Amino acid sequence: MFARRSLAALASVVLISWASMAGAQSSPRRCGEGCPPCDSARAPSGPAPMTAEQIAGRRREGAQLRLAVELDRNRASALLVEARRGRDLPRYQCLFDRLTQLDWLVTASGESHVALDDAIVVGDHARREHSFRLLQIYRQRASVLSIESARCGAQARRLAPNETVVTVRAPAAVADSDE
Repeated sequence: MFARRSLAALASVVLISWASMAGAQSSPRRCGEGCPPCDSARAPSGPAPMTAEQIAGRRREGAQLRLAVELDRNRASALLVEARRGRDLPRYQCLFDRLTQLDWLVTASGESHVALDDAIVVGDHARREHSFRLLQIYRQRASVLSIESARCGAQARRLAPNETVVTVRAPAAVADSDE
């Protein structure tokens, strides 16, 4: 009994699918809104071509964006070394987190800069603009991380009046053992 119901259900699904496919094939296709081939033919082809001077400026600006990300990373690295020397663990952890993100941004901006140069050489306008926008985004994020890394130590040093301060003293042998 169960097998007959399953077979009947399967047969009805097949018939309905076949009927809908036959109906779709027999109906005339109207070209207009919602037709992907026609819509893509009407769509603009991307950013307008740039002059040689504009391309050189874009390449220069891309290199400056990448360099700015690297400088932000170097500043955070110097702050991390300072926190390590001062044995300021909260500041060190905060800076280490920011530095990890900045390292990723340096790598990503380097890849986007190479992609920008490749797109310029090939003449791919859409890829050129995409790579340049990525460089701008990476620069903005690096700038925010640089500001956050500068604030890492300041937040740890400023205590509210009602906060408890815990001072831990360790024997000199224990304090010097991590060197």
